[in-house]
Amino acid sequence: MTFTTLLATIALTLSTAATSTPRITGITPQSIVTGPTAQQIAVTGQGFMRGLSMVVTDPAGATQVFKDINVETQESASFNVAVAFPIVGVYQCVVTNTDGGVSQPFGLTVRDAAPAAATSQSTAPVITSISPSTLRKQSQPQTLRVDGARFAQGLIVTFDDPTGKAVQYSGRDITNQTANSFTLTVIITVEGEYTLSLVNPGGEASNSVSLSVRGTAAAR
Repeated sequence: MTFTTLLATIALTLSTAATSTPRITGITPQSIVTGPTAQQIAVTGQGFMRGLSMVVTDPAGATQVFKDINVETQESASFNVAVAFPIVGVYQCVVTNTDGGVSQPFGLTVRDAAPAAATSQSTAPVITSISPSTLRKQSQPQTLRVDGARFAQGLIVTFDDPTGKAVQYSGRDITNQTANSFTLTVIITVEGEYTLSLVNPGGEASNSVSLSVRGTAAAR
């Protein structure tokens, strides 16, 4: 093998080497409200490389980039950053390793602090049950019935899947609504524990309720 051929082989090997696959599995605290100053969060997962960066995109599309000294106490499975959460909604967090490996977006729901402080618990919506309480993952839409109290017209439902991805439903997604119940049609393709919560138009937030999703039924 000539020297030129050896160099070409090395270059090809380096160019085709697989990049890393970092993954975010959780962010704490799980309950975050808007505020004027940055808030410290702990990011956990796997495959985090030294020198990584994280991009946080807010619901309006604005981004914050964290790297170098902004990424604190980093390990292969965790690190801390101080993030500003100025508006309500679902923020998307993405980690990029130094070799170019990029994680899937991880959704983080941020609620409004002001209405919660000004509103007594007696006016906040309450979810008492979801039926059916156990579902199976499938590609076809499934309908949930949510029962509780103080559901206002124009409410927004947040549905968090086991990977941390949060999907919001409102408007036509919610049917048969009364003050005490409504139905919601969702597509569930991931097995595991989901959580459902909602926010009324005035900013009053409900409790979160868990929902189990099992694998597809075995064919007979």
